[in-house]
Amino acid sequence: MKKIFYSEKYGWSFPGKYILLAIPAIVGLIYFENIFINIILSLYLFGCVIGFFKGDR
Repeated sequence: MKKIFYSEKYGWSFPGKYILLAIPAIVGLIYFENIFINIILSLYLFGCVIGFFKGDR
């Protein structure tokens, strides 16, 4: 089975996908001081953590 593939439901899938998607959220939490933006980034980061453990399958 290929490590990089595309599915109609999840889009592109490859090892480390959710780690790469979580990097902007971590940087944003460190950089921004606005509470509203931090809440949005925290929810996004939480979704990345769920995706990391659950996967695309």
